Amino acid sequence: MLRKKGTGTILLCLMPSLLLLSFMILYPTANIVLGAFYEINYVGGRESFVGLENFRAAFFEEDFLQILKQTGLFTGIVLSLVLVISMGIAV
Repeated sequence: MLRKKGTGTILLCLMPSLLLLSFMILYPTANIVLGAFYEINYVGGRESFVGLENFRAAFFEEDFLQILKQTGLFTGIVLSLVLVISMGIAV
């Protein structure tokens, strides 16, 4: 008769892949979030903390609403087409 493995053994076997997966997701995400608060000079390699200034500059840009509308329209059209084509293939 086969014996059931304990939860501890299963978690021990899954731990390396869970650690790798969390590192592959959490590190880049944290790097992007923290980088959003800095102004980076790529030529000189200097970083300076600017706080929310990057967000202020992006949201109060005069083209921001137009870009947001175009992105929403594009997303809506593409998702609709993908849904219709997928349902057509499935049926």
